[in-house]
Amino acid sequence: MPHNFVQSTLVFVRAHDTEEASVCGAHFGGAAVAPEHVQGGDFGDGQQAANAQHVREHLDGINVARLLASVHIVVGHLYQKGATGDIYFFSWGYTWVPWFFMLSGYVNTHARLHSSRPDNVDPPLMFAWKRLAPIYPAYAVTLLVALIVRCAKAAALGARLPDWWILSSQGLLMQAWVPWLTEDALQSHCWFLSCLVPYWLGFGFLYRRMRTLSVSACCLLLFILYLPPWIY
Repeated sequence: MPHNFVQSTLVFVRAHDTEEASVCGAHFGGAAVAPEHVQGGDFGDGQQAANAQHVREHLDGINVARLLASVHIVVGHLYQKGATGDIYFFSWGYTWVPWFFMLSGYVNTHARLHSSRPDNVDPPLMFAWKRLAPIYPAYAVTLLVALIVRCAKAAALGARLPDWWILSSQGLLMQAWVPWLTEDALQSHCWFLSCLVPYWLGFGFLYRRMRTLSVSACCLLLFILYLPPWIY
C-alpha cells in the first residue's frame, strides 16, 4: 500500500479527532480529552458555574461511519492506482471527503451549542490554532518523508522536484487555495487539511449569524447552497 495514502488518511482522521476533542475548550497543553466527547449543560453565573460539573455527551452514531469512511477513502485511492481491480463500489470512495467536512462542522456547532457558554467563540486565529496545534507535527513528518522519497527518486531516476514556492505553500497549508498547486504538491492527498484552515477561520462568523436564523431561513439557505453544483 503506497505510504502517502496511509499517511494522508491518518492525518485526515487525526484532524477529525482533534475537531471533536477540542471544540468545547480542551487545551492541548493539558490533559487529553477523549474524541467524540463534547461537554454540555447550561449553568448560571458566579458560584453555580464555578461548581458545575460538565456533562459529556458521547456521539456514538458517528464512530462506525467514520471507520467505514476512512477505509473507503483509502480503497478509493488504491482503485485510482489500479490496485484493487475494476470494482465499481471502490471507485467512489472519494465521496466521503465532503462528508467529513460536513461532520466536522456538525461536531463543532453541536459542541458549541451544548457548552456552558454557547455565545463564547474563540477569535478566528485562536480557533484555527487550537485545531492545528496537534495536527501539524504529524503533517510535517509526512511531508518530510515524502520529500526524502522524492529527493531519492530525483537522484536515482532524474525525477523533478516541485518548485520551492510550491513546497512553501504546502508548508503553510495554502496548497489547496490555488487549484494548480494542489496536484504538484508532495502530499497532494493532504489538500483537505489546507481547505480546513479557511473553514476554521470562518466558523465563528458563520456560527454567530446562523444562530439568529429561523429554521425556515436555515433550510432556505441550505437549499441555495446546494444549487451551484447542480447548476454546474
